[in-house]
Amino acid sequence: MRGHREDGSHGPIGVVWVAESGGAGGYVGAVRAGWLGAETRRSYDGARRRGWDAGRIFRHWSDEAGELTGVVLDPAARIGDLATVRRLATTE
Repeated sequence: MRGHREDGSHGPIGVVWVAESGGAGGYVGAVRAGWLGAETRRSYDGARRRGWDAGRIFRHWSDEAGELTGVVLDPAARIGDLATVRRLATTE
């Protein structure tokens, strides 16, 4: 996920990952994301508490992202391990 960060730059705010089974997953916030990354984390955690799985959250965010939110979801990609997820969250 990319968006406008507190320092005025546009870049990674976090990575949402979903297991191939569609249910398990998580969210890793980008260090430089600031407030937007923290709000995205809060939103993800709240949805999980309401019983949403990671796949449903990703689909919802995909539908909501765009010009109005200022957040862009990069295309889904197959990733082999969580270390790659973390690297994506910290890549500029």
